[in-house]
Amino acid sequence: IDYCYGTDYQERTFDESLIPTEKVAVDTRKIKEQESLIGEKDAENTVQMVIDYIRLNYNNDITLKDLAENVFFLNGSYLSHLLKIKTGKNYLTYLTEIRMEKAEELLRESEMTVTEIAGLCGYNDISKFIQVFKKYYGKTPKRYREDADTKDTI
Repeated sequence: IDYCYGTDYQERTFDESLIPTEKVAVDTRKIKEQESLIGEKDAENTVQMVIDYIRLNYNNDITLKDLAENVFFLNGSYLSHLLKIKTGKNYLTYLTEIRMEKAEELLRESEMTVTEIAGLCGYNDISKFIQVFKKYYGKTPKRYREDADTKDTI
């Protein structure tokens, strides 16, 4: 018997036959599954934070590159990919959708001018706002408001 730091020490051989290889393979697979789930949870949380950020900041000039690199410290392509998986839309389509929903709400519920609404929805260029709105709703913001007012009075 050898003494090692005050304890009995006996040399023992490791018998690998005592651990079935199937068990090791199953345990490894479980670990990989858990790591995958943790990664998916992190990705899901990140995407939800991105969605929340867009909903709170749609009125600002927020590019995918700035959002990815300066806010979430991720690669822009990866962030866009995550958003596409969660929403079915790419970044610009999702941002435009949020902006158009807010524009529609303001046109129906306020007396603000189209220019004011454009600015509040993140568009500094009124003609770009009108172009995007018309593409999204099939009519100009002015026409949309007129039609909404007509429906309200009927």
